Amino acid sequence: MGHNALRRRLRVALTAAALTAWVLATNAIPDPASAADPTDAYLGTWNYTHPDRATGTNIAGLEIPVPVQFPQVGTVTFAREPGGVTGTSDQGCTWHFIPAPDGFVLRDTTQSCFNKVIGSAYTMTVWNIRFQGDRASETIHAISHQPIGDIGFTLPRGERQRAGTTSRQETLQSLTGTWTYTPANVLTGVNTLNWFTGPTPLTGTIHISPAPANRIHLTTLENGCTWTLSADGNTAELSPPTQTCQTPKGQLTMTFWSISANGTTQYSILTGRSPDGTQFQSATGELTRTT
Repeated sequence: MGHNALRRRLRVALTAAALTAWVLATNAIPDPASAADPTDAYLGTWNYTHPDRATGTNIAGLEIPVPVQFPQVGTVTFAREPGGVTGTSDQGCTWHFIPAPDGFVLRDTTQSCFNKVIGSAYTMTVWNIRFQGDRASETIHAISHQPIGDIGFTLPRGERQRAGTTSRQETLQSLTGTWTYTPANVLTGVNTLNWFTGPTPLTGTIHISPAPANRIHLTTLENGCTWTLSADGNTAELSPPTQTCQTPKGQLTMTFWSISANGTTQYSILTGRSPDGTQFQSATGELTRTT
């Protein structure tokens, strides 16, 4: 075989090998580890950890001279959407985020929502959340639109824990027992029904006991009504979201009830309708465990 023929055959072989390698590379199955989006690790439901007035953790405040504080209670669920992520709170508002290093930031600063639980609208201007394993930290600033005007709302030190990472035993230790409302403070809104409209004290005693699966039973001892809540970690929420009880005064309806407890203190947010049809809500319930 001549040298020219040999060179031609080598060129053909090398070209064929290169083409084969290109086809294999472009049709190869991606390595799942290299293709994974780190954002996926942050999706799902996250609970606020138990608020702590001493450290300011999960304690939000209004930007007014009176020291009004709101312990943050409840959940947010993050899910994919085109170009980013949605965060839907247990109180029914959905916010839009874009990825940031180790977390999310608001897609824009003009998002508003009318919150049916607290009975007012607000615009979210800052919500930064950062994740580290099963924990997350966040900062929030919003403008609450009230009949008396717009009021700033700030959460400087938010903290969350991924749902489903606490044992059932720990959950029950945090939540069960007999709890009594601390004295109401109409000035600050603690244990006050309808604080912005017609404030009245929220009083009484409740008893929380285990229920099947991931639930608990909450009984209001004054009227004997028992309500069912789903429980995870320090957090429990009314489940199903609307429940009724027949009392001597008529039908009582609860439409939202979210609590956080650590075995000694409990914070809650609740809304409902009294037997005469009147709406009521409390944004800052505070109880202590008695037994």
